[in-house]
Amino acid sequence: MKKSRFNLLVEKNEEHALLFNFYSRGFLELSRANYEKFENLNFSPEDELLKGLKKGFFIQDDDVDELAMFDARNKVLRYSTSHSTLTIVPTSDCNFSCEYCFSVKKKEYMSQKTENEVIEFFEKGVNKIRSFHVCWFGGEPLLAKTTMDRLSREFIRRCEESKVPYSSILVTNGYLLTKENIDWLKEIKVEQLQVTLDGDEAIHDRRRKLLNGGSTFRVIMDNLRNAAGNFRIIIRVNFDKNNVEKVRELLPVLEKYGIQDKVSVYYGSIISIAEVCKDYESNCLDIDTVGNILLDFHKDALDKNQKYVSFPFPLTMLGGCGAMKPGNFIIDPQGYLHKCLNTVGTNQENIGHVSQQLQMTPRLAWWLTWDPIKEKECKECQVLPLCGGGCPYTRSTGQHTCTYYKTSGFMTKLLQIYYRDVYLKGQRKAEGVKA
Repeated sequence: MKKSRFNLLVEKNEEHALLFNFYSRGFLELSRANYEKFENLNFSPEDELLKGLKKGFFIQDDDVDELAMFDARNKVLRYSTSHSTLTIVPTSDCNFSCEYCFSVKKKEYMSQKTENEVIEFFEKGVNKIRSFHVCWFGGEPLLAKTTMDRLSREFIRRCEESKVPYSSILVTNGYLLTKENIDWLKEIKVEQLQVTLDGDEAIHDRRRKLLNGGSTFRVIMDNLRNAAGNFRIIIRVNFDKNNVEKVRELLPVLEKYGIQDKVSVYYGSIISIAEVCKDYESNCLDIDTVGNILLDFHKDALDKNQKYVSFPFPLTMLGGCGAMKPGNFIIDPQGYLHKCLNTVGTNQENIGHVSQQLQMTPRLAWWLTWDPIKEKECKECQVLPLCGGGCPYTRSTGQHTCTYYKTSGFMTKLLQIYYRDVYLKGQRKAEGVKA
């Protein structure tokens, strides 16, 4: 027997040891005596502790190739054809002028001809899948309501005919979430909304204003209050050097509006990847800094019992980025197919068009065959099952930077916070209930 290459010793003291496994996401506490047994592999074959450690992948048999095991699981999930996701950009137009967003000079809308081609593209594969998911993206998708309506109703009808489960989400700035649109979105089976807020009213309105310079915060908050309870609502809070000190001031506002129990909040750092975003690069934070900021944000939220702030417990990258999966595509307003949102707006980066038979071009082949196992740093890295090799787009452009999961002791600090402020508090609360 041997200890897993994906084990992380989170903490060890006179009383206990905390272990995490990147492959299984198993997180456990061992008494000091049991940790010594683990460290020395001092077990009898029938030891219940050994059975538990094997189940959590902390211990493997000598002949197990863990890298091959990760690779096999990754490929099975990656190349599964049972599910398909289309991210549809019905327009590149937007009613906002955000200070960090790339500007698209062409305010394009999907034509009815392209809509028909999208439906035909979908119909070719609907009978071969077991579930179908749509993500509406932009621009601001609600500016293209007619396209969203036509396509959604056709997708729904054809999925019902083929007995294929259908789901959809909408990524929106939230300004057009009127009561009328809320009712309509429910009709076309949108189940989840993602809305971005960059802080309280003053900060948000400085960064995410209307094209005419008008404020947006109060309208969005009123809309969210009306939408709450009708959808799963995720609020993304963008941060960079310009607002990082102020973003948490949004949270008391959510509580003031009474929607904190009906939304989920997560923090996302702004990064400059696509060429059109390079002008904003000097405002972005480095990976180490982002990791430390997130630790501080989440520790603060736990201290204040702000349960609607999603704690970033590590999630295994099952099959890697969706861009690498055969059944996932992004469709831009002209009907061009992409594998990554970062290439939308640059037609030389497309991999085909919905009106044509998809060809195995060198670019598409790269997306479908890039493998983190081929990267020396990934092959030797214990974080590999968690990050899946990172962003394939940055790999393709030579801009790759490892995730903060790997830097600055982020994982150790995160899991220590989880142990003390989530696990132990929950345990004490449960014991109190029993008493």
